[in-house]
This record gives sequence, structure tokens and C-alpha cells, in this order.
Amino acid sequence: MSPSGHEGELSVWQLLRLIGAYRSMIAGTVALSLGLALLLLVLVEPVFEARSLILVEPGNDNTTDEAIAAVGIANDSAVIDSQVKVLASRLLARQTIGRLALADDGELSGNGGIEAVIRSFAERLNVERDGGTNAISIAFRSREPDKAARIANELAAIYIEGQLLAKHESTRRGTDWLGAQVEEARARFETAERVLRDYRASSQPAYADAEAMRGIDIANLKRDHIAAMADAAARRSKLERVRRIIDGQPGIQAFEELGGSPVLQNLHALKNQTMRREAELSTDFGTRHPRRLDLRSQLTRIDLQIATEQRALVSRMESELDQAIARETTLRREIDGLKQQTLAQRRAQTRIAELERDMEMARRLFESYLGRFEAVAETEEMQRPDARLISEAVPPRYPAFPRPAYVFGSFTVAGLATVLLAIFLLEQQDRGFRTGEHLEAALDLPCLALMPVTTRSTGSRIAPHDHVQERPRSRAAETMRGLIASLELADRARRARAVLVTSALPGEGKSSLTLSLARVAANDGLRVLVVDADLRRPVLHEMLRREAAAGLQEILRGERRVGDVLLADDHSPLMLIPGCPREDQPARLLGRDGLGALIESAREDFDLILVDSAPMMAVADARLIARMVDVTLFVCRFDSTGKAIAVRCVDQLREAGANIAGAVLSRVDPERHGRFGAAEAGIHRRELAAYYAD
Repeated sequence: MSPSGHEGELSVWQLLRLIGAYRSMIAGTVALSLGLALLLLVLVEPVFEARSLILVEPGNDNTTDEAIAAVGIANDSAVIDSQVKVLASRLLARQTIGRLALADDGELSGNGGIEAVIRSFAERLNVERDGGTNAISIAFRSREPDKAARIANELAAIYIEGQLLAKHESTRRGTDWLGAQVEEARARFETAERVLRDYRASSQPAYADAEAMRGIDIANLKRDHIAAMADAAARRSKLERVRRIIDGQPGIQAFEELGGSPVLQNLHALKNQTMRREAELSTDFGTRHPRRLDLRSQLTRIDLQIATEQRALVSRMESELDQAIARETTLRREIDGLKQQTLAQRRAQTRIAELERDMEMARRLFESYLGRFEAVAETEEMQRPDARLISEAVPPRYPAFPRPAYVFGSFTVAGLATVLLAIFLLEQQDRGFRTGEHLEAALDLPCLALMPVTTRSTGSRIAPHDHVQERPRSRAAETMRGLIASLELADRARRARAVLVTSALPGEGKSSLTLSLARVAANDGLRVLVVDADLRRPVLHEMLRREAAAGLQEILRGERRVGDVLLADDHSPLMLIPGCPREDQPARLLGRDGLGALIESAREDFDLILVDSAPMMAVADARLIARMVDVTLFVCRFDSTGKAIAVRCVDQLREAGANIAGAVLSRVDPERHGRFGAAEAGIHRRELAAYYAD
């Protein structure tokens, strides 16, 4: 419900006015919140928080030897986050407790032993990463500032020492392993060196000759061997050919084939001469001639000599062939022996080369392990942790809890939130009308008057009908005059004399409004008759401090005349027909033959007839009376009458055929009304005060 009376969103100015309307409630809630905050600060023991800051620096590992396990911190966000878990772990908590002897600390231990101490320590510890950086904050809370700082610094120191210790331990394991590898490589190298030395000593005689013959031209030996082989083959061929010639072709041709031996040449020449002489003698002498016989004998001797010489030649050739074969065999043996020695030398050299390679590999492996061992040993003292303390915790001067500014602020904000929520919930309820605009918008009726709450000069409350009588120039009295003017204008064709004043619920001020309106009109010279038509709870005579033995019901029943029950006001010229409750209350009395006839008869004697009826939500009397009057006034109480109820009652009046002149907002609190930002709130402005005699 908007304070301006219109449905929709509130403007900023209207919202401020709405808050101003609840300023007492807001101020009280804020004061209560501040009081509770102060009480908390007094009752709660302060807790101090000391904070140290370490910076994780990945990549501080000075050695890259693969024998050393990697224990450094990688430059990875997840790894940095894991260090936060390490700092908040039970292991570091236990180490810190042991280092600082906190096992018997009264603040931490209680009666639960070391596990309770660790749990309490973890509850008071807060480790978190500083945003997306590599900085990690270590905060510890304690009732003692010095203890909080000491624990935060000690935890950081233990963490950093643990980083360095892990590196030293990894390096130590690496050096131990490398030392063992160095000794093993040294043994391998010495063994390979000894094996090479022994093999050289054992294999030296096997190829000594080959070493000595390195200067011999093996190619010449091979050439000589080939020549010897060719010579032997040639001699063997020549010998075989000579043998075939001797066996098959003796004579001069055999001589020529045998290579021109001088002896054979002479013998063959002599044989040829002898054969010619025999041929010459054959013509002269017979076969038995002595000279021919002598020649034949010579030929026989010559053939014997030739055969002897041929055999001697074959023997020489065979001897020469044997010599060539022997020479070729000797050369072949020499070459084979040299080959065997060369092969032995090559095998020995190959083995020596293998042993030398093995020894070189063993030496290099030994030197490699030795170099790594020396490098790791040198860098062990140069190890640095992957984290360092960049901000040491100092004893805090002010407690972390409760912080006065935070506590006061939190309680104030909580109080404001609570009261604003309460205001919101209250505003969501149908609490009634706060401005004339709201009333007009909801009921579709003109708001004829805003009847203010009336008070004395002392500030005490006074009945509105008494107030307008005592102060005829007051704001309330002028409001009634304005209402009279509105009623006279409600029906221009006929002067509005009979007016019904009704409301939805009891206590909304319709009776006070009726008497106030009647007194102002009477004092202004009008003849005014007030009829108390509330047949069940008539109160008008009591409000005028008069006694009533009989009333409206007796008149309508014909038991009394009007003049018998008519009461005069002691303070104004108005006249009152009071009500007098009875157990039997027939609704027919309010019909045209009853109340209707009374109103019509009174029109001749009075200028204004005001009829006060029972509330509409209680009984249906107002709907019956509305048909007998000229106009109806519907009264709503300021910030009280529910919108739904008021709308329902107005609809009922319209259904009954009532001529509703408008609505009146009663018991308006000027201050609250002004805070709701109503357009008509100007009646409370200081510049209008001169027109009123409040």
C-alpha cells in the first residue's frame, strides 16, 4: 500500500516519508540494537588475531640431478592451494603445540587431552591464500595478543623449516645413492683396467712374430708365391709335353721341342749326316755292305746317346720342377704362417680394443657419478626453502572479536533490517487509509474532510465535539464548516437536510463526527436535529452527558411523542433524539413508515438532520436508513479501517441505493499524516496556523 494512496511503486520522497512515519519505531530499534551491542562488548571476552604472511616461491631448488627426488613446489595454482592445506594440517599443529609447549595451555587444552588441544588449535587457526597470489596468510586467534603472534610466527617457521628439511633429506638420500654408485663404478673401472692389463701380458707372445714382421712386404711374398706357382705349373706342363714328345716323336723334331739342347743338337745333326751317307751308299752298296753296316751301327749308337741325353734332360726338368714346387710350398707356408700370426694379432687387438672400450666406459661412468656426487655435495649447503616469511606477526593492539565498530555496525544494520522488515510486513497488511488521495482512489468517493485528532493545550486528548465547542476557530471546527459546505453542494437541486453518518466498524469516530458537525452547524445558526439511530448501542446522549429514559424506539413504536424524548444540548442549540436499547429491535422501525416518516416530519422544523447509525459490518441498519436520507457520509478511521472492509461497505450502500456524498477520514494524526506525503498535508504547515485558534 503506497502512502500516497495510489497503487504502484513508491517514489524516493514517498519512501523517505514512510520511513519518517515510523521514526520512533526505527529509533527505538536502533537504540535497542546499540544497547545489545554494548552489552555484548561488555560481556564477551575479547579475542586477538595475529597474522603472519609467507610467500611461496616455486623453483628454489638449486640441484637438478635426477638422483634427488623433486620436493620443491611447482608453479601451479592447485599446488599453491595445497600448501594452504599443509599449513592447516594436524601435523603442523601438533609440531607447533610441541615446540611452544601448549599441551597444558589452559586456553587450548581444557580437559580433553592432546586431541582436544589440536582441535582447539585448528579452530583458532585460519590459513588462506591471498587472492590469486602466491602469498599465504596465517592467522591465529587467542585471548592473549603475544600468544597469537608467537603461534602464527612459529607455525610459519615450522613450515619453512619443513620445506628446507625435506630438501636436505632428499639431497642426503641422493648423495648416499650417488656415493654407492661411485664406489660400484670405481670397482668396475679397476676391474676393467686389470683385465686389460692381464690380457695384454698374456697375448703378447702370441703375436710377437707378427709384430716383428710388420716391415715385411706381404705383397711381395704373395707376388713371389704367385710367380713360384706359375713357374712350377710351366715346368710341369713342359715336362709333360717333353715326355709326350719323347714317347711319340723322336728325331730332329723332338730336339726342337726339347728346347735346343746342344748335345742333342749335335747328336741329331750327326744322326742326320749318317742317315744321308747311308742313303747315298744304299744306291751303290747292298744292305750287307760293311760300310752300310758300319753306318747302321753308328746310327744305333747315336740313338742310344740321344735316348740317354733325353732321359738326362727329363731328369733335370723333373728336378727343376721339384725345386719350383718346393719353393712355391715354402712361400705358401710362409704366407700361411704370417696369416695365422696376423689373425692372432687382429684377434688380440680386437679383444684389447673391446677391453679398452669397457675400461673407458667404466672410467667415464665412474667420473660421471663422481662429478654428480661432488656437485650434489657442494650444492647441499646452498639449498633454500620454497617459501619465506615476508610479514612477521606482531601482537595486535585491538581485538579481532568483538570489534566495537563491527559489532555496533552489525547490530545497527541488523536492527535496521529487522525494523525495515517489520515496516514492510506492516505495510503489506491492510491497515487502512492514510491520505485523502488513498481514500478517494480506493472507494471512488470524494474525501470531504480530514477530521484531525483533537488535544488540549496541555497535550491531553479531548473529545472532538467538545473541542469544536470550546474552540470554534480551531482546525477541527473549520474542517466541520468545510464539511457542511460540501454537504450543501452535494445536491444542488435540493438542500441536503437529512444526512446519514455511518462507518464500517465500531470506534471509527462516526458518533464524534456527528456531534461535532451538529454543534458547529448549530453554533453557526442552523437548526440541527441529531437522531441516534443505533438501536443496539446508542451513545450520543452519553457523549452529551444527558440521561435518556426513552428514545427513538419509543417514538417509532408510537409509545412516546418526539417532544417527550427530545433532548437539548447544554452547550449548543442542537436537539437530540437519543437512543434507548431494547431487547426487541424490529428492523421495520427503520422503514419509511417508521424512521422515514420521522425524518420527513422533522424537515419542517430543522435545517439539518444528522442520523447516526450502527456500524455496517455489525448490522444492516445503515443500508435501510440510507434510503430515507438525502445523502450519506461514510466515515473511515485514519490508518485503521481496512481497505477491503471499506470497499465492501461502500458497495453495499450503493446496492442499497444510497446517495453517498463522500467519505470522511477521522482521527487524523497531523504529524503522521504529513509524513505520509499526502497532497492535503499542507493544512499542517506553519503558514496556515494563523487561520486557526488551536
